[in-house]
Amino acid sequence: MRRFEFTEEQRQTIARERFCHPDPAVQRRMEILWLKLHGETHERIAILTDTSRRTVQRVLDLFWDGGLEAVRRFQWYRPT
Repeated sequence: MRRFEFTEEQRQTIARERFCHPDPAVQRRMEILWLKLHGETHERIAILTDTSRRTVQRVLDLFWDGGLEAVRRFQWYRPT
């Protein structure tokens, strides 16, 4: 089990961007991180954000691997 630790700067950014980021999808991801930093379980986070447990895990994996920048980035597939 990984132990997530957030710096004070990350905490402030998450708290701000969960409401103020221009992309609603990023807002939802920040909400997931905000709930995690407040000690909620993955199942409870999924219920509160109306997402699946897998989505919660994906967002946490993104944060673990790349920090907040990875959480803000989307790689949409666009067929050519």
